[in-house]
Amino acid sequence: MPLTTRWVLGRDWMLHAECAHAPNPDMWFPKAHNDPAADTAAAVCLRRCAVWQECAAYALCTQQSAGIHAGVLLNGRPGADNRRLQARLEGVELAPCLLALVEGQRSRRKRPSVSAGHNRWRGLYPTSSI
Repeated sequence: MPLTTRWVLGRDWMLHAECAHAPNPDMWFPKAHNDPAADTAAAVCLRRCAVWQECAAYALCTQQSAGIHAGVLLNGRPGADNRRLQARLEGVELAPCLLALVEGQRSRRKRPSVSAGHNRWRGLYPTSSI
C-alpha cells in the first residue's frame, strides 16, 4: 500500500517513531555536524525506526531544514538535503499526490511570476517617491 498525503501530513505515524520515545530528544537536533550524537541518532533511524519512510516524506513535504529525519542529517541546504531525502525514498511506493509533493511539484495552480508581468501586490501598498 503506498504512502498517502493524509497519512504523512496527518502525523499519526509520529507516535511510532523511535525519536518520539528517546530518552534524549535533543540528539535528533545536533548542534554540530561532527557531533557523535548525530551518528548515534542516524543509526537508530536506519536500524530500528519503523516509520522512516513517513519521516523522509514528511521532511520533504514540509521543507524541514534542521535535525535528523529518516537517518539524514539536514544541514539547511534545501537542494542537497532534498536530494539525500529523495534518495532514501528510492523504491518506496508513494501515492500520486504525495509523489508530487515529494518531487517538489505543486498539484495546485502555480502562482503568477512577478517577472511575467503579474504583480499581485500592486495597488495594495502606497508607493512613495523619494
